[in-house]
Amino acid sequence: MTIQFEPALCRDCFECVRVCPVGALVRRGEETAAAEDCISCGACVSVCPRGAARFEEKEPEVLRAVRQGKRIALMVDPAALAAWPGVWRESLFSAFEALGFGPVAGTEEGELLVRQETLRQAEKMENCIASDCPALNLLVGQAYPELVPYLC
Repeated sequence: MTIQFEPALCRDCFECVRVCPVGALVRRGEETAAAEDCISCGACVSVCPRGAARFEEKEPEVLRAVRQGKRIALMVDPAALAAWPGVWRESLFSAFEALGFGPVAGTEEGELLVRQETLRQAEKMENCIASDCPALNLLVGQAYPELVPYLC
């Protein structure tokens, strides 16, 4: 996932630049942009008071794939239920499946699978860096490539 910046919304407060843990935000003329070493952690998105920094929109791409009948797995965070008060988890999952998504599962199920696989991989390794955070994995790959073999 990549970070995009909307120049019309930016007011040059530089909060995003200050908060970036890897210094990946650069100025190109009047615009801020994420450089190649961006780890997509979202710190800039969280701190931007104007909404100028945002994650790249994937919705049109996903909806197009669903309409084409492609199988798209959907992981739903339990907190998503807060957006639909009174709707049960199973009803929400069924609604997503009716829209063409599948399989549909809760993120806790995905986390369990990741944890099980991580433990399986860790048993084979003397040293292991375990994280389900894509930003950390990107950081290791970009800033510490010698540690990539230790990712499990």
